[in-house]
Amino acid sequence: MQAPCQESEPTYQDGEPSASLPKRPRTFDTASNGGIYPNHDAHSPLVHGDYTIAWICALPLELAASRAMLDEEHPLTPNQAGDENVYVLGRIDQHNVVMTCLPGQYGTNNAAIVATNLKRSFPSIRATLMYDMGKATVGGLFQGTAEAKTPAWLLNSAVSALRSKHGPHRSSSQMASILRSRLPNILRPSHPDRLFQASYEHPPGAPTCIDCDPEKLQPRGARLSGEPRIHYGVIASGNRVMKDGNARDDIAQRLSALCFEMEAAGMMDNLQCLPIRGICDYSDSHKNKEWQDYAAATAAAYARELLEGLPPSSRTFDRTPTYITVEKAACLRSLGFRDIDARLHDIAAAYQGTCDWLFSTTQFQKWRDRIDLSSHNGVLWIKGKPGAGKSTLMKHALHRCEELSADHLIVAYFFNARGEILEKTPLGMLQSIVYQLLDKDDTLYERFRTIYEKQRVFKEGESVWPQAQLEDFIRSIINKRQSKTLLLVDALYECADRDVQYVVGFLESLSEDAVRAGVTLRICLSSRHYPNVSMRKTLALTVEASKEHGRDIATYIAQKLE
Repeated sequence: MQAPCQESEPTYQDGEPSASLPKRPRTFDTASNGGIYPNHDAHSPLVHGDYTIAWICALPLELAASRAMLDEEHPLTPNQAGDENVYVLGRIDQHNVVMTCLPGQYGTNNAAIVATNLKRSFPSIRATLMYDMGKATVGGLFQGTAEAKTPAWLLNSAVSALRSKHGPHRSSSQMASILRSRLPNILRPSHPDRLFQASYEHPPGAPTCIDCDPEKLQPRGARLSGEPRIHYGVIASGNRVMKDGNARDDIAQRLSALCFEMEAAGMMDNLQCLPIRGICDYSDSHKNKEWQDYAAATAAAYARELLEGLPPSSRTFDRTPTYITVEKAACLRSLGFRDIDARLHDIAAAYQGTCDWLFSTTQFQKWRDRIDLSSHNGVLWIKGKPGAGKSTLMKHALHRCEELSADHLIVAYFFNARGEILEKTPLGMLQSIVYQLLDKDDTLYERFRTIYEKQRVFKEGESVWPQAQLEDFIRSIINKRQSKTLLLVDALYECADRDVQYVVGFLESLSEDAVRAGVTLRICLSSRHYPNVSMRKTLALTVEASKEHGRDIATYIAQKLE
């Protein structure tokens, strides 16, 4: 998949930006009810799980342009503990969107922190609008540092549909209309842009290009239209600003890179991310900010058009939004614990073009489509030797399920042997499962509230939840849920041997109860090979037995040795 860039015809003429960015769009009030949320109270925020699209900006001026794309703004909700991001919440078309901006520091590391915190506070994010191929080093050289990363399947499909709509001209009348209606004061600069020869450096200390040698300009033909043009291809991401024309051309030729940026690579492992870049300069020493506002506006307009064509999550329509109360927040805190999802975020994302073989296996398809259910009770058990890549495969499966199973309530737990006690014990797994169930389905909290009120003897940072009580609650709600549930449990080998048997037995009994009750429950778990631990009915998949897995390893090694 190739990421989109909007060519805003960057310039190197002197002068200030032609217009300032707009003020924030209107907020949602009770007078504007009648939209997606006719019962929404403007003074009560939606819960975190209602937000399914993340929109991350690098600069405040980009956030300003992005806010203008909102149809309405929502009141803020409390962040999860430790999340220091500042968010803007709202709606675009049929999607609830959470926006944020990097905290004044560029680079992939800071972007990764922002992405990790956002995912913790907003667990239902299914798509993010924002390729780690390397960085420019001192002397203008380029050093490859990581593998290529590609956007998620859901976003690939949305971009493909939009490309077919725009046709061969690579322009969009709808995007132009969005710009005119939502950012009327942001105009395309009137001066033609100037591209200097790659070897010609900007005079040191000169604030503008007024004294730059016009004989060093690169001759180019005039464009027939002043409308933004959309390009799709590789975006190079690193930790330094690209300001070297020779290095730029070298990378562009070797990697077919369209442009350079500093954030997307830090997000690809944590969020289902699509980088969208408005082009405002030529990545050489002749940088100025004249085209920055217009570039930010065109990128925001493209992102809005993309969202307008993206199918909404079923949770947008399947329930009337409820609002998190102080009591519910306290209940969730009693279940949560430090680094509850740390292992998930620490696992490397699947290398480009790998792990997709899982979805074409007979076992996965039977599990997904519930074929011959009586033989496996909806359980897919992925087994493999140490180091076979089971956790990466499980993380990849989780992301794919989030894209394709929007009508499921999806809960995942990744055991972590190097973490605190709760990260590697069944009690921690149960607390996490209940936490996610309550956070994602407000009706379940009402059923759990009486249990919580009887159990309200909590010390700060200390769990007093009886394991059997949480187990009984999970059994009761799974067997009575009318909607579909998907449960993924990774790395059983990360907990003690005695606990492995317990977890397997618990999951097996859950699956049997669900089949008897006629409810839809899919369970996927991963572990090493345990000769003395088994289930009576399951779909078993051995990672190292797959020829495709062997090809994945060969692909990864070959790319690393290039």
